[in-house]
Amino acid sequence: MALADIFKQNANKSITVTGAESSNISHATYSVKCNNIQRNCYLVNQLERANLQEGAHVAGGKTVTVATAHNGNCYWLPWRGWRAVVGQLQGACNFFVTANLTGCCVVVSGNPVSPFVVHMNCQPANENLVNFPNSGDIKEYNFDLQAAQDQFYGQVTEQLITNNVISHAGLQMLKPSDYGAKAREGYASPTSVFGVRTGGLWTIYYNVGKGGGPGITRELFPNFQPL
Repeated sequence: MALADIFKQNANKSITVTGAESSNISHATYSVKCNNIQRNCYLVNQLERANLQEGAHVAGGKTVTVATAHNGNCYWLPWRGWRAVVGQLQGACNFFVTANLTGCCVVVSGNPVSPFVVHMNCQPANENLVNFPNSGDIKEYNFDLQAAQDQFYGQVTEQLITNNVISHAGLQMLKPSDYGAKAREGYASPTSVFGVRTGGLWTIYYNVGKGGGPGITRELFPNFQPL
């Protein structure tokens, strides 16, 4: 089955990305301040090649498996805790995937011919970046957490633009509040992000899964479609 057909057929099903993370990442530090706490994050200019294969059928959806390979058929963007991992898509592959999102943020910007892609992570609850007034209610706690993450990711994105690491043109963000709010309707993490290159142009999608039922796929870039 063609990979494009896997994504197309699963437009209303859950898609889960599986595969080992690479440890071969180069980085340069920069500093970000959020709620009066200074953090040293790492900027990673490395987009890897990987083989993307159809995985197992699961209840209500499909898994796709990635394995890093020098001449793989897709671009793979890994993630790291408290890191912003950055790459720029080109024309050597027609597919792109990144690690599943359970609280991370993905930013895409620039020209659809060769857009920038960023996978960011932060854990504000672990770093006391925010007070959680509704910590007794798990649902309200999650909303507080999403708000803190959204704020931090916005500041990291501004820093990336200021440092001319990514372009402001066409910028789209997929934040925890964009996909996490569906949890109250039975949808849950992980959320997957993948891209398909057609006619020389990249379109990036996100898929919010629902255990035992259909998922939701929407466009992230170049035209963001909310859930």
